[in-house]
Amino acid sequence: MKIFPYRFRENQREMYDFIEDNAGDYPLCIQAPTGFGKTPVTLSALLEKGGKILWVVRTGTETDRPVEELKKINEKGGEFLGLSFRGKRDMCLLVREKITESSISYEDVSFFCERNMKNCIYKKNLDDFNTIPDRPMLYSELLELSRRERICPYYYQRKIAPYMDVISINYNYIINENMLWSLRRILDPKETYLVIDEAHNLQFIAMNLNSDSISTNSISRAFDELNILGNSPGLYDTLRKLQIMLSSLISRKKEMRLEFERILDEIDDPQIENLIKAGTRIRSNRMKEGKRPFSSIYHIGNFLYQSKLLYDEEGIAFILRREKKNLILERWDMRASEILGKVWGLFKGDVFISGTLEPVDAFSDVVGLKSYRYLKIPHDVEENNIKSMIINGVSTRGE
Repeated sequence: MKIFPYRFRENQREMYDFIEDNAGDYPLCIQAPTGFGKTPVTLSALLEKGGKILWVVRTGTETDRPVEELKKINEKGGEFLGLSFRGKRDMCLLVREKITESSISYEDVSFFCERNMKNCIYKKNLDDFNTIPDRPMLYSELLELSRRERICPYYYQRKIAPYMDVISINYNYIINENMLWSLRRILDPKETYLVIDEAHNLQFIAMNLNSDSISTNSISRAFDELNILGNSPGLYDTLRKLQIMLSSLISRKKEMRLEFERILDEIDDPQIENLIKAGTRIRSNRMKEGKRPFSSIYHIGNFLYQSKLLYDEEGIAFILRREKKNLILERWDMRASEILGKVWGLFKGDVFISGTLEPVDAFSDVVGLKSYRYLKIPHDVEENNIKSMIINGVSTRGE
């Protein structure tokens, strides 16, 4: 309680004691209302126990919040270091100089980085830059430091991560097996508490991990790319075969479940490999022109390749649906419990916090949590603080 940066409000001390008494012995599920102060309470309780904290959030823009609270803890006498950790898409300075288009994906930036790392001046400068920050760093602060020193911000944050007491990061780094492996190279899970913020989002993030789609519109764009490649009869035949197949399978139905073997019966491994190779050439050419390194041919080839690896797994489904004149083939991964269940137990302790975990038994089942201790903080609001309104023109559509 010595490092909690505020005066305890109602029920905050109960949550603090619950975490301090149980974290590391049991996975903890905590439901508390929005605005309760879950972040500073959880940070303070875990830091008091000792050990590092990996704080995972749904989106990159939310990574600053725990670091802001860590700064408050330090204002009260704490001496902790923390980092708002972002992916290459947010961090790469070279891609901002070389690529003129703004709508660039994580995969695009990874492709760019892989092919430019050897000659990247920011990466080279980092080799001789060994300064460790003396305070918690927000995303904007780390990016500004990197610009000033002309170093790579992405690899700088990886370089300093072992010295941090708190690292705030996107969900994908614990859900994606390859990203988790990469993360384990810069921190020891057995010495680190894992905090899952807004934990009710977990199943949806996990479902999106291996989910993807292609469409007849993306096939049409792939045909346009063939004009850039020149004479490519084999590629044309593969794409045309796929286009005809999707149209014939759905017939007049609006939506149907598709057995992916029917696609594999017509399109073999060499054809898929040729799509990926051709798409990679297009991506490289676009990158050299200062454009986003995206290719519809590559996307289709990679979709078919990943689908072949996954199609016979229980929990993987393929849906073919019609949206006006466009036919969309979707791959859905519904193995949230299996994927997430492998993560819990890797860390020193797991703490799930949210404003909406109930029914908690259903939540634990969906995320693959076999045992836990649960704390529910009541949402008590005085009647004179409630005002109900009906406003014309407001809907739940987000418009």
